[in-house]
Amino acid sequence: MNAKGTTQLINWVRAKLNQWDPIGVACIGDDEYDSYAPKIAQMLWNGADAYRISEHLTNIETVAMGLRGDPSRVQAVAEALVKGFQKDDFTLSVDG
Repeated sequence: MNAKGTTQLINWVRAKLNQWDPIGVACIGDDEYDSYAPKIAQMLWNGADAYRISEHLTNIETVAMGLRGDPSRVQAVAEALVKGFQKDDFTLSVDG
């Protein structure tokens, strides 16, 4: 994947993470979860399933953020990420 494809994928993941919004601030600004997007994009690119993505999101909620965690929200976002991700959408030619 080239730089343009990488940027597009990270931006797509960012939008999904704003839907996840475990601390309820996405309505204030859309950059709160930006630091998590590259890792999740990489996980998707490398074939992670919804279980692995949900484990990662749960770890973010419970360890990094110190929240109780919301398994149903995490699972829904993980499934949306995996279901919506298609490598071909982000594999762009140099001219693309």
